[in-house]
Amino acid sequence: MAQRDDHQGWRQHVINNMLPRMEATGGQIPIPANNSLTPGPVSTGVDQVPFSVGMPSQPQFDPLELLPERAQDLLRKLRQRREDAHALNIPFADIQEASTARIQAEQRLKQLQAPAGEGGHSLPVDDRRVIEQQRTLDKATADFERLKQLQEVRSAAWQTASAALTNVEAWLKSGRPGGTELQAVEVAEPTLNKGETVLDGIDRLRRRGRELKAARHTIESSPYPSSHAKAQMRTQVEALAMQGTPDVSMIVEHDASLIWPTTRLTSEVHAQVRIAGVHRDHGRDRTDRVHVQGSTDREARCIDRRRK
Repeated sequence: MAQRDDHQGWRQHVINNMLPRMEATGGQIPIPANNSLTPGPVSTGVDQVPFSVGMPSQPQFDPLELLPERAQDLLRKLRQRREDAHALNIPFADIQEASTARIQAEQRLKQLQAPAGEGGHSLPVDDRRVIEQQRTLDKATADFERLKQLQEVRSAAWQTASAALTNVEAWLKSGRPGGTELQAVEVAEPTLNKGETVLDGIDRLRRRGRELKAARHTIESSPYPSSHAKAQMRTQVEALAMQGTPDVSMIVEHDASLIWPTTRLTSEVHAQVRIAGVHRDHGRDRTDRVHVQGSTDREARCIDRRRK
């Protein structure tokens, strides 16, 4: 009887804890008169899947669009070369199958030669069954080694083609200098020297590239040639001569003196000073303004006397 009362009290405790939660969410739970719980909660809404937004990514574009029409075919061929090299790879299932066959053949040979106390057949080496199983093991081992070596060669070729394509596309995306334009240029196909291997040719071209970089650094660090300096000096002197050409309009019109550019420049400077003096405050700068105004007036009177 005490156990039944404890059981009923536990049920009532669960009901009291669930009622506030169901009322808060708008749900209902049936409560029979005998305080017995029945399965099957009532849901008044549809479960909402949380909306998640991933990290913003940079817009992707095909580097093929950056190349001229004549060079796009070269990039397509490079991509096709990578796909063809990947298709020639030996499937992993074939290598795993060959390895399993070799292991099983080896285990079978050990079982034939093992003593009877170890679960073997205690067959001698010259037994026909042992000789046949040894042939099976040799064939399975040869097949496995052949597939393994072929996979290494083809995998190396695929990795080389993939690395070349990756470097080209990475340079087109982010390595190309700004403000440049790609143009298709026809160049001669590189050839190997007499008795030179492919690796030797690559090393020779790399060494030549380092020499060209060193020569470019030497040229960039050297001073400009004297011919360039003389041409720049001649240009600057001619520009100064044009700026210093006197004005002969006063001689032609009024039989007066020449007007040199320095005179006109001085007049412009005094005019600017006069304008600046007008806008100054009427405090302690008043004396300076009068002095500048007087100097400007005297200059104007001198110009009038020269014209007369």
